Amino acid sequence: MEQIRINLKNFLRDHLLGKENLDTKERFMQELGFTNENIKGYVNLNIVACPPFTKLPEIADFFNVSIYELFGIENPNDLSTEEMELIKEYRKASPELKKAARNIFK
Repeated sequence: MEQIRINLKNFLRDHLLGKENLDTKERFMQELGFTNENIKGYVNLNIVACPPFTKLPEIADFFNVSIYELFGIENPNDLSTEEMELIKEYRKASPELKKAARNIFK
């Protein structure tokens, strides 16, 4: 569990720190309701603080990654992010579009 916490902190460090990530950090705070102080704690490897687990799906969606990628662990389903996105879109599709998609692979 400790390694997952460290992986999450490293992910957030990579995506929220540095001049190149200023715009992303601002959007992250605005869209997800975090403060600069929250982020400082979440990216500091010497502090145990992590985002609330209820926010993890929102954080993953914000960065367009899976929870597995956010945690830095291998996806047990062995699906890429692109494949998971296709599944999400398929689930939203009309019955006709789903049928057409299934016919492609017959």
